[in-house]
Amino acid sequence: MSWSRSYYRMLKIKEAGEGPLICLYCDCIMVAEPSELPNSATVDHLVPIKIAPKRRYDITNMALCCRACNEEKDSMHPKQWARTLEKRREKRV
Repeated sequence: MSWSRSYYRMLKIKEAGEGPLICLYCDCIMVAEPSELPNSATVDHLVPIKIAPKRRYDITNMALCCRACNEEKDSMHPKQWARTLEKRREKRV
């Protein structure tokens, strides 16, 4: 993990406060320590870098989510990801 990536990750975790870290997308409780666990906290670019490369270090374009959601979202456009999440929620009901 590069220094810039870890720096922004720490900023977002610090911004989250002392309570539990909750994934923005699936509401799972995340662990803050870097790991390969599906529920480890990662920083997601809301608008992917492939779509908006100039927003790579824009803190307003970053959010905490679990590794599983971040990997599934990959570089999807936000509208496409919203449809994917909606389908996932429909399956749960």
